[in-house]
Amino acid sequence: MVSKIYPKILASECALILDTSIQNIHKKIKDLKLDVTKSQNRVYFTHTSSKKLLNLKFKKKSFSFLLVKGGVGKTTISFLFAVRSALLGAKVALIEIDQQANLTRSCGINAKELPVIIDVITDKIPINSCLVPVCDGLDLLPSRVDNALLDNHLMMGKYPLDKVFLNFVKELKQKYDIIIFDCPPSVGAGVTAAALASDTIVMPVNPTDYSIAGLDLTYKELNNLFHQYEKTTEMKILFNKYDARTNLSFSTMSELIKHPDYGDKMIQSYIRVNQSIENSLSMGKTIFDFIKNTTEKEDFSLITNELLGL
Repeated sequence: MVSKIYPKILASECALILDTSIQNIHKKIKDLKLDVTKSQNRVYFTHTSSKKLLNLKFKKKSFSFLLVKGGVGKTTISFLFAVRSALLGAKVALIEIDQQANLTRSCGINAKELPVIIDVITDKIPINSCLVPVCDGLDLLPSRVDNALLDNHLMMGKYPLDKVFLNFVKELKQKYDIIIFDCPPSVGAGVTAAALASDTIVMPVNPTDYSIAGLDLTYKELNNLFHQYEKTTEMKILFNKYDARTNLSFSTMSELIKHPDYGDKMIQSYIRVNQSIENSLSMGKTIFDFIKNTTEKEDFSLITNELLGL
């Protein structure tokens, strides 16, 4: 299976990012002789042209999206964050360590004959050679059910959890600007290794009691982990599926903002509840494959800017 996603960024978006007129953007496109496409009187392009046009400088960073509670949107959020980062000109590596392989399927990749993270560790394969292209600027280390053995393999092999993935990140940072771990809903050895290899950890939460309980447990475990390894890591909380029509969303977000531990870790932007995100993924596409301006694209654009420090 070959990835069929084709995310794109509009010239009008680039004008907003660079705080200039659309006329200046068209002039830069012409001067730089960029490869662009026009549809419905709108000009758009992908990572390669965006990188040259925007010329943004990225601090090389590694991210983990994790929470012990499933169903909070970790995979979807990490995927769309990766896609948007690539559209801004960053070279992005996605690493899925979840044996369910939902991210791999969302990318349209069949990993049956491809190496996954446990193969990289077991067979000592250079990780750079194992990533497969998803779209312009975005590569993936896929996953399959074999990664269910990852935690046992790391523990039985007595791998140093503070170094095993960190060494991969150091290697990848020679080629990529952004490295993203999509983690299963657990705090096992694999997730621990990913957390210790990350510059920033993003914990998505939904307006449910189970989700907040998952945040409490995850936050406690991460603090214990970082204390044990004497490591300081940035932790961020991202509110997902915000519904302005319900009191629950408002009250849950208010509680998080006022919380003594969580308040200063809240990402200012949030993701509004929107079925079109899942609808696009079910079609093998992303919200950025379509040129229409939408609220969901706005949400992920703002979140990406904040996480990347733009």
